[in-house]
Amino acid sequence: MDQEFTLTLVNRIEQLDIMAQCLQAFCTNNRLPKTVADSLEVVLHELASNVISYAWDDGSVHELQLHVALANGKVVAEISDDGRPFDPLGHTFPDINAPLEERGIGGLGLLLARTIADTLEYRRDGERNRVLLSKAIPLNGGPA
Repeated sequence: MDQEFTLTLVNRIEQLDIMAQCLQAFCTNNRLPKTVADSLEVVLHELASNVISYAWDDGSVHELQLHVALANGKVVAEISDDGRPFDPLGHTFPDINAPLEERGIGGLGLLLARTIADTLEYRRDGERNRVLLSKAIPLNGGPA
């Protein structure tokens, strides 16, 4: 049973299917509760799709990396890319209590990711964006 994996993707939305398959295999092989697996899939899909869609605007092929590991009773993950600097935590989130017609477009996926992940951190490391997150694994296999 592999307790970590690293995956390199290119900036094509179809790559999200590959990421989902690898993440599902990792979660299954490590017997992670479905709630944790589902949470990871939602958060990583949102973060990776934002990178693929917005990090570059030159039309060229670029790579992003995903690293996922088990550590100290939790799953930790990092998505990194060499796209334009973007701090998803510095993003203004929509007012979900405002009427729909008054809300701006976008931001709900990042709000969801921030809500689901136990921790979510951003840092710019040289020319790379790095988003780190964690999700606790419940001891009894129940919801986390």
